[in-house]
Amino acid sequence: MTTLEDVMTQVENALSSGQFERLGGLDTALEDGIRTLRMSDGAHLAALHAKAQRLSRKLAAAAEGVRAASWRLADIRAMGATGASLVTYDGQGRRADAAAQTTLSRRL
Repeated sequence: MTTLEDVMTQVENALSSGQFERLGGLDTALEDGIRTLRMSDGAHLAALHAKAQRLSRKLAAAAEGVRAASWRLADIRAMGATGASLVTYDGQGRRADAAAQTTLSRRL
């Protein structure tokens, strides 16, 4: 039988290796592990809690990375297949769309 700690380790390994597809089947295993968790000694529960906190931070970081990639893909799509549009950001992070110039500009 797989323990809750084993499932958490599998989630952590999937995140660390970038194998996000492995996460899909682990949600049910996590829920089952939580349901069957028996109150044990405080040291074991404290270790599980610490591992859960580390895992939570890793999951949040992975989610942020996925959101950033999604935003970047949206920017690339906004430029169009021909590259007729240019997406840039100013110093405050505000998005600016502009038509691509057809002539080269020269800096003086």
